[in-house]
Amino acid sequence: MAQIVTVGRLGIQKDPGYFLSVVTEMRRQREISATWIGGGDAAWEEELIAAGVRVTGWVDSPLVQEHLSRADLYVHSAQWEGFPIAIIDAAHTRTPAVCRRVSTLDFLDPELTAESPFDLAQLALSTLSDATANLNAWAATCRTQNAKYQREGLLEAYNVGKPHA
Repeated sequence: MAQIVTVGRLGIQKDPGYFLSVVTEMRRQREISATWIGGGDAAWEEELIAAGVRVTGWVDSPLVQEHLSRADLYVHSAQWEGFPIAIIDAAHTRTPAVCRRVSTLDFLDPELTAESPFDLAQLALSTLSDATANLNAWAATCRTQNAKYQREGLLEAYNVGKPHA
């Protein structure tokens, strides 16, 4: 049985309802177990548990890494966010990841994202069948999501160190 996880505080930003919709759609086609790594809003926790999603409650970073390393797929459901640490953690543990398509992640390879819960579920199922392209795309993405590349991007954006015309 495939192990699906997400990470974060149970609240509106991470959109547990979207995650639950993805999980529900995936379960129509494949047997999976789903875990929300984190805690927060009690009503959402109850709803997820009632739907068969395990909720860990708050855990420290080493335990997040452990959960990710045992997972078959990380599903990022947030409706807004910059480049989240959880995606970097998933890449670090070589856990394939799929993300909800939102404007803050529009720089990602389109093969890593989908807009609707149905489409993200289909992408997730496809990734579970063959994660090679997914892992390669994340490796390429993470090479540019570090202090060196971020610094260079900011310097270029603000024309720092270049002669003014």
